Amino acid sequence: MNDLKPCPFCGGKARMKHGYPNRQCKSLRQALVQCEVCKCRTVTYKQLPYQAWSDVDKIAEEAWNRRAEDGK
Repeated sequence: MNDLKPCPFCGGKARMKHGYPNRQCKSLRQALVQCEVCKCRTVTYKQLPYQAWSDVDKIAEEAWNRRAEDGK
C-alpha cells in the first residue's frame, strides 16, 4: 500500500490523508488522497463498522491510482 501515482493533472506528489469527523462513531475513520501541489483529491471514503482501517486506505489509494488511460 501507499504506492500512490503522481497527480494526473500537475505531476505533484500525492499524500494519504485521514480524518475522524463523525462525533457519534469516533473510532470510524475517513480516508482520501490529495495532491500536495495543486490540491486535487479523491472523494472522502468512509470506513464501515466492519471494515479495517487498511481497507479504507486501500479503497482511496485505488481510486487515486485509477486513470482513464495511462498507456497500460
